[in-house]
Amino acid sequence: MTYSFRADTKNLTKFPPGIILFAVIGFQILARTETAGGPTGPPLIMQLETLMLKPYLDINQQIQNLTQNKGLTVSDTAFARQKLTNIGYFSLIGGYKTPFINPMTRMYNTGTDFADIYALYLFDKSLRRLTFAYLNDIEIKLGQVISDIFCSKYGEQQSAYLSAANYTPDRRNPNALPKLISILDHIANRDT
Repeated sequence: MTYSFRADTKNLTKFPPGIILFAVIGFQILARTETAGGPTGPPLIMQLETLMLKPYLDINQQIQNLTQNKGLTVSDTAFARQKLTNIGYFSLIGGYKTPFINPMTRMYNTGTDFADIYALYLFDKSLRRLTFAYLNDIEIKLGQVISDIFCSKYGEQQSAYLSAANYTPDRRNPNALPKLISILDHIANRDT
């Protein structure tokens, strides 16, 4: 089962940050524990209770927990300590452990080393950089094409960008066009 959540950012400021964090973690757990075949772990309430009961662990305790309680091999403790210090436990372990964990036992597969998790982290980091580079080029090209088409049809004057007559209103969201015009007006006139 797939869950999606669309936040209304204006209303999020009404809640204390702790409540927002709790809700985000809850949604992440819910999304992770439900699959097409049904729940794959303890009930959601038990998982939330476990999260709230987890104590702070320093770097050495984190490594000890990974090796003694989770079955992860750490062949180079200094390397693991450095990476956990620089990247953080959640960003590294929480983000990249899934392919290496047996979902039934929640233990690492035999032979999984900390370096394997770090290698996956590095691969993902490289992939994100590569993807971002191309997305950046696409964004620039798309902006140029849109600007070229708009200017060839309506002219290059700022007034053309600010005229509602040069846009097609969205019937499903009638406030979208006035909001766009307001944003463009603000951008066009912010330096004057």
